[in-house]
Amino acid sequence: MTIPYVAAIGAVVNIGSQVATKVQQDRSTKAFASQNGISQGTPISASLASGQQAIPHRLGRVPQGWSLVCRMANQQVWDYQAPDAENLYLQASGAVDVKILVF
Repeated sequence: MTIPYVAAIGAVVNIGSQVATKVQQDRSTKAFASQNGISQGTPISASLASGQQAIPHRLGRVPQGWSLVCRMANQQVWDYQAPDAENLYLQASGAVDVKILVF
């Protein structure tokens, strides 16, 4: 009856390998983010109207920059003022829903 025992050891080793891989991926993601100045990994969703708006970014510091990761209409979005420790100051050419990654 050694076969069930060997199968159980194989299952434990397989689970251990999966956990180790997940830990390694998590560490790699955090290392990449820290090296590239990304402190907030999830994009901010915002609905912009035509004109100027202040968008809270919740970083707790002045961001180094931002990037649109999704734009749900063919509108332009740009800075109208330098960001501060609380907000991005964006202007849109028309109404648009966006996702913004702040770093």
